[in-house]
Amino acid sequence: MQVAAQRISTIVLKDLLQNFLIGTILVFSVLLVLQQANPARAKLGRDSGAYIYIGSHILRGEPPYLTAWDSKPPGIFLLDAVGLWLGKGTRWGIWLIEAVSLSITASLGFLAMRRHFGLGAALPASLLWLYGLNQILIGGNLTEEYSLLFGFLALFLFSLSLEKNPTPWLNFGMGLCMGVSFLFRPNNTGVQISIFLTVIVLEVFQGQFKNLIKQLFFAGLGILVPLVLMAMYLISQKALQAFWASTILYNFFSYAGPQHLSPLASLQNGITHLGWAAITAILGFLVALFKLLRHTGTRTQINGMIIWIIVDGFVEILFSGLSGRNYRHYFINWLPIVAIASAFLIATAIPSAIHWMEKRALWWLLIFTGVYCILFWEMPEKYWKSFRPLFENSPRVQYIDPISEYVNVHTSPGQKVLVWGGQAGINFLAKRDSPVAYLFYPLGVPSEVTDQLSEDYYQALLSDPPELIVDGHIYEDQHIVPISAKDPLGWLHEHGTYTPLYLTDVLLFIHENYVWEDNIDGTDIYRLQKHVIRPSQSSPIP
Repeated sequence: MQVAAQRISTIVLKDLLQNFLIGTILVFSVLLVLQQANPARAKLGRDSGAYIYIGSHILRGEPPYLTAWDSKPPGIFLLDAVGLWLGKGTRWGIWLIEAVSLSITASLGFLAMRRHFGLGAALPASLLWLYGLNQILIGGNLTEEYSLLFGFLALFLFSLSLEKNPTPWLNFGMGLCMGVSFLFRPNNTGVQISIFLTVIVLEVFQGQFKNLIKQLFFAGLGILVPLVLMAMYLISQKALQAFWASTILYNFFSYAGPQHLSPLASLQNGITHLGWAAITAILGFLVALFKLLRHTGTRTQINGMIIWIIVDGFVEILFSGLSGRNYRHYFINWLPIVAIASAFLIATAIPSAIHWMEKRALWWLLIFTGVYCILFWEMPEKYWKSFRPLFENSPRVQYIDPISEYVNVHTSPGQKVLVWGGQAGINFLAKRDSPVAYLFYPLGVPSEVTDQLSEDYYQALLSDPPELIVDGHIYEDQHIVPISAKDPLGWLHEHGTYTPLYLTDVLLFIHENYVWEDNIDGTDIYRLQKHVIRPSQSSPIP
């Protein structure tokens, strides 16, 4: 009896040590990825800066879209507002949310893959998708990044449902994950849509139509919960109509949509940006497709994960190619299929090695953890140097770029600062508001929403001229016409860039009322002249 108890105790301790080592490897990997989002070292990107700027307005009680505009749903703005509250107005609270979110995401993905493919496939696949994330995160705080948590959580719940009869709560949970992902970006729902398509295939194959309707009903309830809460919040802020115009009318029907769809370009760019992570996933996809075809015409049970790999492969290529732009961070949405398809490929290609690794898991985990610590021994020290000012009450707890610092020093609190072409992160770091809600002008695509925003932009400049204007042309020099351009329409024609309404009026207004003051870090800065503001006399470009 005593020997049996000791044996059980040894097994429990061994499992605890294994789980600790796995957790250490995953969290260590997440922290390696998030070095590029370190607030003490990393600059704010354009999208991230806009989200944080809007989040800071929400924290002050102001509504999204009306005081600061973006075409995304409000999830990212609200999350950043919480992060700013946690970080006492700094980016550190947002970084903390990223670190916790990605650590939970990595753990959920690992558990789902281990359940289906074993430890020896789950851990390498986890490291592979985190490597892919490191390639395309571009500074972090992106809508796709936060949706990963709800994609992997949905996959974990789906893996549970495949092992037993799916319960209403499992279906409700997967639907809830889809609804929350929608709050960050509609295109981020590919994982959940693929799960429900897989459920439809499995139930139809077995003739379980009544069970299918029941599952979809509870999933639909889960989807509705976050959407209803979002609508209630926007109604309370009198911003529901502005949300609809920006996120649905503009983002889906103008910025993206079938007219821009380019699946082949999406596939090519996904491989380019993700590298070996994408190649491994494609191999796993092809093996899954081959296995599925072998089952065609038989009555044997189809593996749900194999179907999901195939369905999600098509869905993610479709969703990432909807806008035709193929920005690097769009392919963050590919990472769940990178993980699952890679684990499936490893488990299928080398089953004997997987079995061997399972039997000796503790030893190779110890070796792997030791090698990891040796290879990346500098990472903890770098983080400690970044964290230390937080404990010393230092005024320099986050990176302030030279332009933001200049703006802060050369303006007074309450004075407005316009950043031409976006980069609202400068406004956030300088603690100076923009006079306009449409942060990205003159960027945009043709639409009625853009026309209205352009008119509002021009009128806002006339009624509330900023003290400084920062020419953000340098940040996207192929798409943003410089303020100093002698022939702005010719410049736009030469670069094939859309000409928004009131562009000539806005530039003429700036030229008549502002003088060049300085060039900081390659960026021109203009100051308001101390005389009566004169509106421009030209007419808007149709």
